[in-house]
Amino acid sequence: MKMLKHACCTVLLLVGAVSLSLGQEAQPVIEARPQLDVPYVPTRQAVVDAMLKLANVSKTTSSMTWAAAMAVL
Repeated sequence: MKMLKHACCTVLLLVGAVSLSLGQEAQPVIEARPQLDVPYVPTRQAVVDAMLKLANVSKTTSSMTWAAAMAVL
């Protein structure tokens, strides 16, 4: 008898927990975006091309060359 009472209580608790969880609506996920100091404005491709031309950058230019140039500055 005690075993049956324990089993009934367990079933009732499980049914109650399931019914409570089904009654709740899913909460929307809110992504926190960092507060920016300044707005992002993309650089126009023509400006990028002019900067690369001025710096004399080619396909064979390596990042080591850039590092050496920055060290000189």
